[in-house]
Amino acid sequence: SAASDVYKRQRLQIDASVVRIHGESDSASSLIGLLEDSGMFVDAHFSSPVTKNPRTSNDRFVIEARVVREEAGQ
Repeated sequence: SAASDVYKRQRLQIDASVVRIHGESDSASSLIGLLEDSGMFVDAHFSSPVTKNPRTSNDRFVIEARVVREEAGQ
């Protein structure tokens, strides 16, 4: 998939309806759009500043997004 080509997930947390992804990417900003476009998440945003890993030159990031809940009966 396109996402697996651009990022390495280091940690995934799910708390109630919020998912938090810690990882590294060639282009962390592109991941926000991938999450939003998936239809599974809304309000995707960086929850801390994106920093550069000096060893790999990748962006280090933490992204939070709300999980979309299906309405009952749909």
